[in-house]
Amino acid sequence: LVGDADQPLQRGARFRQRPHRALLQMDGRQHALPISDEKLSLGVSVVLLLLYAGNLVFTLVTHRDVFASGQEEGEQQPKWSLARSLAVLVAATVAIAFGAEIVSGALQATAQSLGLSLLFLGVIPLALIGTSSDLLAAVAFGRQNRMGLVMSICVGSAIQAALVIAPLLVLASWAVGKPMTLVFSDPLELFAIAAVALIVNSIASDGETTWFEGLLLVGVYVLFALAFFFTGSPG
Repeated sequence: LVGDADQPLQRGARFRQRPHRALLQMDGRQHALPISDEKLSLGVSVVLLLLYAGNLVFTLVTHRDVFASGQEEGEQQPKWSLARSLAVLVAATVAIAFGAEIVSGALQATAQSLGLSLLFLGVIPLALIGTSSDLLAAVAFGRQNRMGLVMSICVGSAIQAALVIAPLLVLASWAVGKPMTLVFSDPLELFAIAAVALIVNSIASDGETTWFEGLLLVGVYVLFALAFFFTGSPG
């Protein structure tokens, strides 16, 4: 962290970590302290928010030139003023939030009437409604062959959900006296998060995309939807 302040990229010899890793594991076992899921989630939430702040500094301040060099050429000048763009953005955000609130309010009754699990309704339909603006924007830019912007929208949205929205919800729930946690009770949820991270890294690593890769991503999404559909108790 300190060395990177003056050097954009640092290299060194491989670190032999096996003895040190064993010492760390022994130290963790000897000094294990009882801690509740709520307190642990609060600490993790603060760390995630700090990491997101560091990500913003990394991409917008210290390594701005690196990310700016990857921007697509031939971008058109904006036709809207800043005030109009912000007004449309705020209005669209309010409309989407209002729609998501209506859907989430009817989630319990819908799950009971359709015999579906709350996990499936929350992960698939509700998530699609909440991210509909990002999906529509990604499709529009994809048709313009601006895939760099598409990846920025999609990956940026996922990063914001993981490092900003979820931690803020944990902190807000603690503030109102109804604490929620970041503990995943279903192994499928952890597997889905890890698999998505690996798949996105594999797709975006070469800087190229094809229609077949898009088909694979849709297929993975359908498979996860089926898995969540058959997981959990109805209602």
